[in-house]
Amino acid sequence: MFDIFGLSMVSLALNVLLVFGIGKVLLEHSHSETEARLLLLGLIAAGLLALTVKGILYLSRQYVPQEAQP
Repeated sequence: MFDIFGLSMVSLALNVLLVFGIGKVLLEHSHSETEARLLLLGLIAAGLLALTVKGILYLSRQYVPQEAQP
């Protein structure tokens, strides 16, 4: 059985860890262009979240029971 809630929680936790790790790498020793690096981090986070949601929706549509499909 496919558990979309558990997969969503794990995916969100992995997204948070990845964004914090990328943020640490981007901002660790930055003394200039901090705003540009924060913008890049925001774009990376938004893209990562969008890909995660797309993947979860794809998986949820793949595992729909046959009697529930129109």
